[in-house]
Amino acid sequence: MAQVVLSCPLLLELDIGSCHKLPDAAIRAAATSCPQLVKLDMRNCSCVSDETLREIAQHCPNLGFLDASYCPNISLEVCFKLYTYFLHI
Repeated sequence: MAQVVLSCPLLLELDIGSCHKLPDAAIRAAATSCPQLVKLDMRNCSCVSDETLREIAQHCPNLGFLDASYCPNISLEVCFKLYTYFLHI
């Protein structure tokens, strides 16, 4: 999946919700190689980490919708930091 997305830098929306076997590194690579993303749905992805959310915040300035609900490896602290970060953009 990451290889396909890496060749689509103008991608605007990505829905990988409930992709449990998708490794965190692949999600991070896909999101950071698509700086034009405005919508990213990765709800219920068990491999998503805090580091991936930090990378998304740094590389996806146009993001207007992010669903990372039910991702067990994401801390509440990082969620609050991202919320604050995106309020200031």
